[in-house]
Amino acid sequence: MRRLWLRVRESRFARDSTILQLGSLLMSMLSLVGVLLLSHILGARKQGEYYLGIAVFSALWFALNLGVHAVASTMVAAAHEREDESEVRDWLAFALEATLLMGTLCAVLCWFLVPSLLDWWLGEDSSHAGRVAFYAFLLALEPLIALPKLLCLVAFQGQRRMGSLTRLENSSEWLRVLLVVAGAFWSGSVLGAVVGQLIAATLSCALAWMYYRQERSYRPGLPTMGSVIRRIGRVRLAGRWGLGIRMGLVRNIDAYSVQVLPALILDRFGSTQWVAYLRIAQRIVAVLRLLVTGVGRTGLAALGQAGVAADRTRFAKVYRQTTLIGGLTVIAFAAVLVPILPWFLRTFWPQDYVQPVQTCVLILIPGAIVMGFSVVNDVFYLVSKRLNVGIAISVWNFVLQMPLLFWMASRWPELGVPIGLSVIYSSSALHIIYALYWLRRNQGGRAAPLSQPSTAPRA
Repeated sequence: MRRLWLRVRESRFARDSTILQLGSLLMSMLSLVGVLLLSHILGARKQGEYYLGIAVFSALWFALNLGVHAVASTMVAAAHEREDESEVRDWLAFALEATLLMGTLCAVLCWFLVPSLLDWWLGEDSSHAGRVAFYAFLLALEPLIALPKLLCLVAFQGQRRMGSLTRLENSSEWLRVLLVVAGAFWSGSVLGAVVGQLIAATLSCALAWMYYRQERSYRPGLPTMGSVIRRIGRVRLAGRWGLGIRMGLVRNIDAYSVQVLPALILDRFGSTQWVAYLRIAQRIVAVLRLLVTGVGRTGLAALGQAGVAADRTRFAKVYRQTTLIGGLTVIAFAAVLVPILPWFLRTFWPQDYVQPVQTCVLILIPGAIVMGFSVVNDVFYLVSKRLNVGIAISVWNFVLQMPLLFWMASRWPELGVPIGLSVIYSSSALHIIYALYWLRRNQGGRAAPLSQPSTAPRA
C-alpha cells in the first residue's frame, strides 16, 4: 500500500488530476449555490427565462464555435511537447482570432435573427419571447469580452499548468456567482443577473492577466500576450479550422442534445417554470460529472502528448485509465447523492421546487452514470484520427434522439423531456464502445504521430 501511495504521489497525471478535481468540485459547489440563491430571488418563472436566454445564445454559439478551445489546447500541448514555441504562439493566436470572428457573428445573429425565430417557436402571443431574445443578445457579448481569459485557459491547459488554470477558473466562478446574484437581487429581474454576468466576465480578464504574468515568472515556456496578439490576422484559419470543425461537431451535437434543445422544447410543450426545474436538476447531476473534470482535462493533455510520441500503448493506457476513473468516480458520488437528495432539497430550496427537481434528478442519474465514463472521447477521436467516426456516431444519435424528445414532450409535457434526456446521456456509451474496439484492434507498436498543422500556410 505504501508503494502504491508513493507511485500515485509521484505521478504527474495523478497530481494534475487531483488539482483539477478539487478545483472542479469547488466550481460546481459555487455554481449550485448561485442557482440556489437565484431560485429564492427570482422564482421559477424568471429563473426559467434566464436559463432560456442562455439556451438561445448557446444554440447559436454551439453552431459557430466548433471545437476551437479543445483543438487549440490539444495542439498547444503537442507543440509544447515538441518545444516549438512559434507553434504555441500560433495556436493561441488561432484561438483568439477564431473566437473573435465567431463571437462577432453570434452577437449580430442574436440581435437580428433570434427575435423572429423565438416568435415563430413560442408563438407571437408569447409573453417572454422578446425578453429572452434580448437576454440572449447580451450573453452573446460575453465571449468577446472574455478573450484574454480564453488565451490563458488554453495556454494553461495545453502546458499542464493546472494550479494556475484552477485558480483562474475558480476566481472567475466566484465573480460570476457573486455578481449574477447581486445583479438579480439589486434589480429583482433577469436583466440584472445578465448584466452581472457580463461585469464578471470583464473582471475575470484582469484576473487572467495577473495569473498569466505570475505563471510566466515561475516557469519559462509561455509566450508573452503581446507576441500572441501580434500574430492575430497573420495565422490563416483555413488550415487549422478544419480540424476544429470536425472535432467540434462531436462535442456540439451532444451539447445541443443535452443543454439547448431540452430547454426550448420544454418551454414550448411544458412551462417556463419546468425549464428552471430541469436546469436545476441538471446542475445537481452535473456535480457528478464535474467531479471528473480534472481527470478529463489531464487526460486531454496526456493524450495529446501520447499522440506526438506516436506511442499506441501509452495512448491506450491513458484512455482506459481516464475512462475508468471517471466512470467509477461518478458511480461513487451518485451513491452518496441519492440518499441525501430529499433532505438537501427540503432544507435549502423553495417549497415549490422540491418535488419537481427531485423527480428530475432521479430520472437523470442513470444516464449521467453512463455519461461519466465519457471524459475524453472527443480527444480520442482527434488523436486517433477517427473524427469522421465520432461525427457519424453523434449525428446518428442526434437523428434518433430528437424525434424521441419531441414525442415524449408532446405525450408528457413535464416529465417527457427529463426521461428523453436520460436516454440521450446513456447514448454516449456508443462512443466508448467504439473507442475500446479501436484500441483493441490497434494496440501495441507505434503509429504515425499526431498531425502537425504547423505546415498550414501562413500569410
